[in-house]
Amino acid sequence: MDTQKLKTTVQREIDQYKDEYIRVSKKILSTPESGFREHKTSRIVSEEFRRLDIPYEDGIAITGLKGTIEGGKPGPTVAVIGELDSLIVPKHRYSDPDTGAAHACGHHCQIGMMLAVARGLKTSGVMKQLSGRVILLAIPAEEYIEIGYRDDLRQANKLEFLSGKSGTQDVFFHIFNHLHQNGKQVILTSDKAPLDMQDIEQRLLSRFKWGLSAELQTPNFETRVSILKNKLFRDGVEIDNEITEYVAKNINSNVRELEGAIISLIAQSSFNKAEITLDLAKDVISKFVKNNRREVSIDYIQKVVSDYFQMDIETLQSKTRKRHIVQARQIAMYFAKKFTKASLASIGTQIGRRDHATVLHACKTVDNLSFTDKQFRKYVEDLNQRLTV
Repeated sequence: MDTQKLKTTVQREIDQYKDEYIRVSKKILSTPESGFREHKTSRIVSEEFRRLDIPYEDGIAITGLKGTIEGGKPGPTVAVIGELDSLIVPKHRYSDPDTGAAHACGHHCQIGMMLAVARGLKTSGVMKQLSGRVILLAIPAEEYIEIGYRDDLRQANKLEFLSGKSGTQDVFFHIFNHLHQNGKQVILTSDKAPLDMQDIEQRLLSRFKWGLSAELQTPNFETRVSILKNKLFRDGVEIDNEITEYVAKNINSNVRELEGAIISLIAQSSFNKAEITLDLAKDVISKFVKNNRREVSIDYIQKVVSDYFQMDIETLQSKTRKRHIVQARQIAMYFAKKFTKASLASIGTQIGRRDHATVLHACKTVDNLSFTDKQFRKYVEDLNQRLTV
């Protein structure tokens, strides 16, 4: 069988079962799990491997799997990769209401496609005519989040690296040096200053500090209007100035949400075959701003947490080591980091004059206890709801 016939055979097999793998992807979309917690998704993959009679290893870096399909004779090894984990995006349409996890990067589709490829290669019989083997890799923890939880796993010798991309920092170090030594300009963006970055190698941090650090402020109204007009021009879409200005006036958090709002507006118009009107814009924008109407400050967070635990703010900020007060203070620090743009040092200063290491430890503790202590998790969920109303 020639190459084209082999491809056609595999494609036909995949097409025959496409609805099944679309359902698998949707199932994973509905049960998102963050890195090294992807037990449900891992089970879905292992069940499919067993159903297809594909030998596999599991428990790789806790939740990872590796399936193998052998060819008819020795040859090269080709890997097909799918990522198991999700991000933490509480406002996402398909987020888990308890954990805030959501497949905002399409990893559910990756796994569905990887399993469809497995089906196409295995049950079509083409592997007997191919040399080598195909490795099916379901990789945990591609997204670099929940570092406190991962560090605890590493210290417990349950894993070696904090992320599925273990060599990224080393590779970046050499790329940075090469560019710098050749007189190239390097521009980096981050949501934190170098001083506040955690789990980044010191040799990288020292290089980040070589250059000029500039904080980018939230764009003003005129800039937001300009951004929207530029995007609409690039997309070939015409919208009345009144509507553009309404969007710019009501979405003032960041450029991603601004562009997301206009994309949603265009999509609603296209799906419903309706004209883009101010009323349609108001309806779409209301979904973006409903969770952002109150600007959450560190002072406000301390008040809400203190009221919840029935103590005054002075007690919350005190030096006492009583367990319930310490936990309340740690929760306040956790939400200050989550809901504000303040640095760790600034959060520590405002909540009892602590240092940034104390804040980092508090966030890690809250992350861990939320996972292991049911009552503590309820505290965090209740307060999260109060702070996002």
